[in-house]
Amino acid sequence: MPKIDPEILARAEEAVAALGVDFVSETRRGLSENLATVTQTGFESNSGAIGTVFEFAHDMRGQGSTFGYPLLSAIGTSLCAFVEAREHHLVTGDAAVFSAHFDAAAAILTNEMTGEGDPVAQALLKDLGDLVQNRLSTQT
Repeated sequence: MPKIDPEILARAEEAVAALGVDFVSETRRGLSENLATVTQTGFESNSGAIGTVFEFAHDMRGQGSTFGYPLLSAIGTSLCAFVEAREHHLVTGDAAVFSAHFDAAAAILTNEMTGEGDPVAQALLKDLGDLVQNRLSTQT
């Protein structure tokens, strides 16, 4: 296996660190924008909005762990699973699921909760899962 130049490795690590800062700021901005979409735009009947919010959750799911926020990945996974279970057709009241997920993600970023989190964070993930299951068992 060829030896990696330490200078190139250091530059690559700096680039990834810079992307991590961008990830946090972009995710914060995305949370705010998508929460506004969920709460203000007739979300249940707007399939374009559902697609946009789903895409954001999908990105959070995929990128969270990459940048040291596996809790964000878990939140994105939960939210994507919810939308997929609803087959991208949400019903009245489902916006609460999005709000809860986005609020949890914002708290993780605000408190810079990298890694797997403490027991409180794990309980939060469980509560989000319970909320999803409760909403999926509700037709309206």
